[in-house]
Amino acid sequence: MEKREDRPYQPRRILVPLDGSELSERALPYAKMLAASLGSQIVLLCAIPHGEHRDGTITEGTAEDQEATDRYLEARVVELARAGVAAEARAPVGDPAEWIIEEASSGGVGLMAMATHGRSGLGRWVYGSVAEAVLAHAPVPVMLVRAWSHGVETPVLGRGASVLVPLDGSRRSEQALPVAQGLADALEGELVLMRAYMPVVVPAAGRVGYALTPVPSGDVQTAAVRAEAQSYLESVAPSGSKMRCEARMGLASDAILEAAREHEAALVVMATHGRTGVARAVLGSVADAVLRGGDRPLVLVRAG
Repeated sequence: MEKREDRPYQPRRILVPLDGSELSERALPYAKMLAASLGSQIVLLCAIPHGEHRDGTITEGTAEDQEATDRYLEARVVELARAGVAAEARAPVGDPAEWIIEEASSGGVGLMAMATHGRSGLGRWVYGSVAEAVLAHAPVPVMLVRAWSHGVETPVLGRGASVLVPLDGSRRSEQALPVAQGLADALEGELVLMRAYMPVVVPAAGRVGYALTPVPSGDVQTAAVRAEAQSYLESVAPSGSKMRCEARMGLASDAILEAAREHEAALVVMATHGRTGVARAVLGSVADAVLRGGDRPLVLVRAG
């Protein structure tokens, strides 16, 4: 296994795209706590879209739109300053997705925080197709916050917070490790590496298969599968971090949610497919199930 020589991941600036809605602002408390813990600056971005008419002509944002957006962002900057978090704001005119990606690509932005739209998970967003475009091309990790979990206690992203990173044995999934390790180290918390495995069943005919519940005749094989999963985690575990490795039996999404609850993980960090964005996560539909079923922010790292 090759040793990673990359510099520790620690975002100096956290980008929070807003659209003026209360839903989009639900990512702010998480970004604020993380910025305070990491000593990062928050960048607020609220793009003013072009207006397109039926005849195909494009109308620039009006002066009134610009003034209203500037006032809105300034109020958020003041709120963050009162909480001791440095922030600045951008209100460009044009396509929101293009501006978000451009801002994320410059100026030392190392993380983006966005709120998801509703109970349908990764399929619908506060920004509609904007977030899908952003996630497909995001040059930095994206922290997703469930906007519909309003009223749920916000997890503390402060000192001692643990970070869970699920792996599936692929190099692609391992690309989430540097980000997860950097966040855990910066928060002085525990890094929890986990891999789900399924129990083995051996029918009378002797053919080996997998089942949702263990069968006595398959106990030996199940133990071997678990040992292999545990050995894999220990082989890829980065050095120098407070860490535990845990092979957990069950369906991947269920095992991740269970581990997040038991370890009180403040963040779950996963890799996504580099070419298709969040629509096809490296663990298939697992990321969608984790976002819908969990109550912790999900950090998606776009695998290259």
